[in-house]
Amino acid sequence: MKKQIALLIFCSSATAFSQQVTPQVIASTGDYFVGSSSTLSWTLGEIAIDTYYGTSNTLAQGFQQPQLSFSEIENFAPEILLSVYPNPTTSEINLQIDDNSEMLQIQILDVHGKLIFSDSYSGNAIKKIDFSSYPDGLYLLQVSSPENGLLKTFKIQKL
Repeated sequence: MKKQIALLIFCSSATAFSQQVTPQVIASTGDYFVGSSSTLSWTLGEIAIDTYYGTSNTLAQGFQQPQLSFSEIENFAPEILLSVYPNPTTSEINLQIDDNSEMLQIQILDVHGKLIFSDSYSGNAIKKIDFSSYPDGLYLLQVSSPENGLLKTFKIQKL
């Protein structure tokens, strides 16, 4: 019984003092600034780089790694079910349209706001959109209708 209590106390104290790893940048030069509505961080890369993968950590030398997240930006028409996959993509995306009875306008914009693709769809379908000719980067896919205006916007990452 004493061994069980001792083991229980040891296990509970071990989890109480466990560490949490947060992303860190160790560089030869750089800085980090925090403002009221944004943050800015920069680093100067190294000459030789390498990436090491562990069971729970990744170490990338020489440059700052962005913390990527992808999300749906707006949802003005919950009665129309839209989804985009795979995201991020290397060649094409699938736009799945469900519960739709109206004409939808699809537009893809680059990060500068330049229109690079436009088409119209109606009905329920899975539409394939080719991204293979576009350079790597971030794109906005906007879905709108003549009746309701802008319905949804998706951020798409091309790798």
